[in-house]
Amino acid sequence: MGCSIEGAVRMTRDAMRTTGSDKHRALGGQAGPGATLMGGAGPHSRLRKGITLAAIVGVAAVGASFGVTWYRERPLAEAEAAMDAGDYDAVFSLVSPFLQRYPDNSRALALKARMLVLMRDPSEAIRIFDRIGAANAKDLHAFARAYLLQEHWSVAMPLLEQTARLDPNNADALYELTSCRMRLGFLQEALDSAQRFAELSSSPARGYVFLGSIQNDLKNRAEAASAYAKALELEPDATNLQVPPFDFLDEYARTLLALGRGEEASALLEKSRAIRHSPRNWTMTGRALAGLGRSDEAAAAWRAAIELDPNADQAREDLAGLELRNGNPDKALEWLAPLESRPVLPSSAAYLFQRAHTLRKDEEKAKAWAARTEQLRKGEQIQHAVESVLVEAPQTFWARVVRAYRFAQQGNWVQARTLMATASAEESDDPFVRDLARALEQRGDLPPLDRLPIHRK
Repeated sequence: MGCSIEGAVRMTRDAMRTTGSDKHRALGGQAGPGATLMGGAGPHSRLRKGITLAAIVGVAAVGASFGVTWYRERPLAEAEAAMDAGDYDAVFSLVSPFLQRYPDNSRALALKARMLVLMRDPSEAIRIFDRIGAANAKDLHAFARAYLLQEHWSVAMPLLEQTARLDPNNADALYELTSCRMRLGFLQEALDSAQRFAELSSSPARGYVFLGSIQNDLKNRAEAASAYAKALELEPDATNLQVPPFDFLDEYARTLLALGRGEEASALLEKSRAIRHSPRNWTMTGRALAGLGRSDEAAAAWRAAIELDPNADQAREDLAGLELRNGNPDKALEWLAPLESRPVLPSSAAYLFQRAHTLRKDEEKAKAWAARTEQLRKGEQIQHAVESVLVEAPQTFWARVVRAYRFAQQGNWVQARTLMATASAEESDDPFVRDLARALEQRGDLPPLDRLPIHRK
């Protein structure tokens, strides 16, 4: 076609430059007004022709441009189809040569970034998405997953929330969003996304496991047990739950034990042992049996735990407690002996040492263990206060400080600093906060948690 868009526009403009005599001729003569309306040679006709021609030329130009782009990016369409099919070798073979020819093509770069996430190379993927942005829900989800791989939960979470809004049927995004919310203390919000996941997922049982876990974090044991029951009803073999069957069954049993439902817990623990024996399972089995008044069977279960793992300290405590109730302090001390050299000792174990030496009439040792028991209890009270803040007021300043502290303990310094940065500045003058911020910046030693002024809040 020999006419350009500029030419068509010029023709339209020329057609609109109608003189007074032209108007007179268009309105007079034999043709009359009807001729103009029916396609005569009047100015309205010329104007209409010019506009029509410009529109045709414009559509043709846009169509041609679209056609060129479509033809050029055919390999990318094939690459996207291959990615959806899981053929990652094909994606690589299509995208790599395309980027050599068109290194700034955003669509190709996004595909490369998504491939990098699948290859667990999040840093380069993040750099690409920071440069080009996320054009659609798939790109956005990959962007979020890159941050998930870096355990940068607070950055991944809003990206996953946006992904879920754009693609509300994306069960994987809801699962990951729930995980982020749990880690960051948004437990009520996590309940919402876990419920949606359970409704959408091809395996709703996984959603109920999530719900149960969150309810346990919220100390809602009955609701947790109800969610776990639904999961087991849907998956009687406890498979396809995202966690090993024995872990799920043990956790469900632990929840039932907390509710005093020892008979049901014992049955679940037996089902778990049919898959795998573990010290944790035998320890809980002993507690379930003891609660049912079956002390001899309970003792046998605790001994089985210690045979599997001599460091099964909870089983040792339970056996020592049983011996003390039976009036055997020396036997109790035999079970407790390995715990005495532990770098971290619970106050419950220290109290058993105190009771044993009291029964043996060793006042000096009993007094020493009483002092240690009191010291350990104070530390545990701080931990309890911390847990209460995290559950009851998860988005307060001190909850964020504590969560930052814990991320740093796990070696996740980036996430720890991010949480501190988002916390309110109202308590920035507190010595603990100042020392923690300095430690996070330098990746140095954390201040002792007993300096946390949580009791003032």
